[in-house]
Formats: sequence, structure tokens, C-alpha cells
Amino acid sequence: MPADAAALRCPHCDARAMETVATLPYTRGFLLDPGLGVKTIAGCVPCARRALLAETARSGLSGWFSLPGLVANPVFITYGLARALLLTPRPERIATLMHTAGVSGPDTPAPVEAAYRLAASMIAADARIEPAEIAVACEIGRKLFASFSAADFRSVVANHRTLPAPGELALLLKSALDRQDREDIYQYLIAIATADGEMAKEEQALLARIAESLGLNRPGQGIDQSA
Repeated sequence: MPADAAALRCPHCDARAMETVATLPYTRGFLLDPGLGVKTIAGCVPCARRALLAETARSGLSGWFSLPGLVANPVFITYGLARALLLTPRPERIATLMHTAGVSGPDTPAPVEAAYRLAASMIAADARIEPAEIAVACEIGRKLFASFSAADFRSVVANHRTLPAPGELALLLKSALDRQDREDIYQYLIAIATADGEMAKEEQALLARIAESLGLNRPGQGIDQSA
């Protein structure tokens, strides 16, 4: 397990060390539903800056379709541009992020704790957290993990804004869990995504990124087998 931020590679380029963490508010809603959220972006400074600018551009294209968005989006866009321009290395924030992700300290995190975090991050990825999604995740989690606690999972979901994006979180967890634990957690995510009998293309793409970040990609492996 990495002892410090310098041991973590940037989840975007996989070449430089992770240097900074930035948060970015956004809106993706429609009509009266603002779809407000906060995205956590971690990486080396150049990649994190590009990610901030990409998310800000996305807000510029799709953040205007709710009444709250019309008010908030200009502020969010201005903030995103300024945040990208002024981004600097923040190793202390990396340490905080590692603690939030459950990968800091001397002990390997329990797989179920990692499952809570990755499932919550995946459910919150579209800025819409539906009670039915949480209920399904709890039902499946109780079947797959003997120590699964619905109350603990709901607490992680309630604090999802402190978590990085699913792919970045998966990269952090890769160093903290053995392969079988990562496989088990990934199968849990697939079960959540396919609980309604189908898997949207967006969900397939997200799960593919998570698999890559967890180091599970291998010849013959894919997610269509469970779709």
C-alpha cells in the first residue's frame, strides 16, 4: 500500500505522480431538477487542469437546462476556469483523499469498505442518486458480503461528495486490495448495473474504466458477458 502521495500514479496519464486534488461544482439537471453536484478530481497538475477544463466545458454545454442551473452555471463556469488556472501541487490534499478512500494507514481496508465507496461513487456519477438504486445496492451487497451494513453504506452514499470519480477511486483502491477482492467488488458493481435487466452504454463505459483502474483488464475479459 502506498505510504504517501508520491507512491500514487496519476489516474489520467498513468505516467507522472499524483500531485493535487481539486473539487468542482456542476449542474446537469433539467427543468426544475437542478442536478447539482461536486466532482473531485485528482492527478498530476497538467492532467487535473485538463480534467477541470473539460468538466467546465461540459457545464458550458449542458448545465443550462434547469432554472437553478441558469443562475448557478455562470458561477460554476467562472470558478472552474479560475480553479484550473490557479491549480498547484497540494500533497496534503492527496493524503486527505487517500484517507477518505480508505487506503491510508498501516492496515489493508476491508473489501466491504472499498465496495461501499466504489458503489457510492458509481451511483453518484450521473449526479442523480435514486432511492431505488441505493435499495438495490444494499440488497445485492447483503448477498455478496457477509459483513455488509446497509446503514454504513447509506452513510457513505450521503457523503459521496468527498469521494473522487469512480475510475480515480478504483485506481487508489488497486494498491490496497488483492486481486480476488478487486474481482469481488467489480462483480458487485456489475450486479448493481444489471439489476434492472439491462446495462446502458454509459454504464458499460463507466464499468470498463473502473475495471481498467482496478487492474482487471485481461484478454477475453469484458462486461458484455454480464449485460
